[in-house]
Amino acid sequence: MRVIFLGKEWKFKKTLQEEVLKRVEPTSIEINPASLTLSKNTLIVCDEEEFERIKKIFNYKVFDKDSFLVEDVNIIKVKEKIPKIFFKKPIKKYIFSTKKEILDKLSEYFINEAGIVETFEDIEVNAPLVVGDLFEHIVKNLPPKKITFAESCTGGLLASNLTKIPGSSKCFDGSVVSYANEIKENWLGVKKETLIKYGAVSKECVSEMVDGALKLSRADFAIAISGIAGPTGATPTKPIGTVYIGVGDKDKKVIKHFLFKGDRNYIQYQAMLNGIVMFIRFAKLYSKIP
Repeated sequence: MRVIFLGKEWKFKKTLQEEVLKRVEPTSIEINPASLTLSKNTLIVCDEEEFERIKKIFNYKVFDKDSFLVEDVNIIKVKEKIPKIFFKKPIKKYIFSTKKEILDKLSEYFINEAGIVETFEDIEVNAPLVVGDLFEHIVKNLPPKKITFAESCTGGLLASNLTKIPGSSKCFDGSVVSYANEIKENWLGVKKETLIKYGAVSKECVSEMVDGALKLSRADFAIAISGIAGPTGATPTKPIGTVYIGVGDKDKKVIKHFLFKGDRNYIQYQAMLNGIVMFIRFAKLYSKIP
């Protein structure tokens, strides 16, 4: 790890420098370089003045009040002692509530692309929440029940991210990337009449994709996604970013329409994240239910 110390005080704080370096594996050490370039696997250790200056320059995600993340660069404020982030890795919490009384308890949070509050604060919250990575949470808490996916515009992102988690075979047997209408029709049983009348990017099509995925896989739950990720494929009534997401089991289904902004990859990411969030809500698969 590349370690950069910023601030006038570091020339007098050799012992504190050594304490920081004990807790990382530095490949290079720099003190107040003439120019600051951000690169992967970098830790920037600031005194209070430099920390406040850099905080104003970069967009960042908060870990706690004395540290933040810019892309893959960790930026830490160190005064007289080592901050707690060195001793305990912060764990992200996804809070499935945007009530003011919940948010007022949090000093640092942001609301992600699925409308879910994310925070690293170690605080008790009286709301449904998921602690840690969403896909790891599913792998840990869904078995013995199973989930499957019918993906069109996301091209297998759901399956790819779930199967990155060890133990995912306990809740996942397989899924379908139904990119072409013929695959939707022949593999998932989407009616030709549905495709002709409503199109592949429609509530009706996604509803039948959910049914087909459940039938084909015999899973307990299914997520289906169909949309227009761009840069082509838009119509006057269905612009780029139009996505339908469905979640269901053998008894009920929920289908939602979204209009995402961004480039192709970002639209796909938003669709994937919203599908996972919809599923957790649908199955009430929370870490805590008040």
